[in-house]
Amino acid sequence: MSVRYPHMSESDAQLALRIAREILDGSTPVLLGCRRICGPIHRLGIDREKPFVTFIGVESETDHLPIDPGERKLWDAQVLVEKDKEIASATEWAKDMVLAASRAVVQRFGECG
Repeated sequence: MSVRYPHMSESDAQLALRIAREILDGSTPVLLGCRRICGPIHRLGIDREKPFVTFIGVESETDHLPIDPGERKLWDAQVLVEKDKEIASATEWAKDMVLAASRAVVQRFGECG
């Protein structure tokens, strides 16, 4: 999976929209998408609104997990086996909420992309 960095002209609305679409199409895992969308959602000032607060809540509950590919390289393989179980469980818990919040991002900012 390649990491795409926002173009300098990409607004926070466009970035949030792109990440939400990647979550919805499965090209970005649910928890990683939450981690990546928190910044744009916060800068847009909607991180306390429902359903967008979902991203912040899920990230808060999973911020201890090694979900970023670059971060995972730093972890011991044996520890990752256990952490991957936690990641799977957290993904199952968060999936429906995050997909709903991602659809709301697309609905709200779809004209930006």
